[in-house]
Amino acid sequence: MKEVFAFFILAAAVGAQANLLTNGDFELGNTGFSSDYVHSPLDYTPEGIYAVDTNPNNHHSLWLSYGDHTSGAGKMLIINGRTSIGTSPWYQTVSLVGGTSYSFSAWVRSPYSPESLQLGLNGSVLSGSTVSVSTTAWSQWTYTIVAPSTGSHVIQLLPPSTASAGNDYTVDDISLRVVPEPASIASLAAGVALLALRRKK
Repeated sequence: MKEVFAFFILAAAVGAQANLLTNGDFELGNTGFSSDYVHSPLDYTPEGIYAVDTNPNNHHSLWLSYGDHTSGAGKMLIINGRTSIGTSPWYQTVSLVGGTSYSFSAWVRSPYSPESLQLGLNGSVLSGSTVSVSTTAWSQWTYTIVAPSTGSHVIQLLPPSTASAGNDYTVDDISLRVVPEPASIASLAAGVALLALRRKK
């Protein structure tokens, strides 16, 4: 029993990497991130605006009514997409170590029509990062980023659509975490094996 408990403690130490992004669940409101869009919590009909709120239907009568991914009662990022490509409704600057792998994760849903989203790094779309965004339920979007160099890098959401009707998104629980290296996993296994040997003695 002690070995099992120790295993979970060691596994947590390896797996519980800190989120490098600020306010990824948006519970702090419109803070901790940047946007090329206009923050507009009251007038939500123009394109190229966003809000942080608890229900997309609060901002547009044609949009679906649903809660955030985190708890169903918290806040989310609500986006009315622009009709031009290359601008980002959400981005953050983070410090990365060159050659290190990072796991990006976000939960996405569309309040009006099925869409897609892309992930950008320093202004360029990351290959293979496009995700389908459904209207029916929240879905998790994951992608592994390998830092091209050590220093500051900009992580971005990049809507590929230019439609004025549709092109709408909700996003929640965004995170960026270091992928545990094989050496850390090996240390975990070695630690569990050592505990097992001590128990036998």
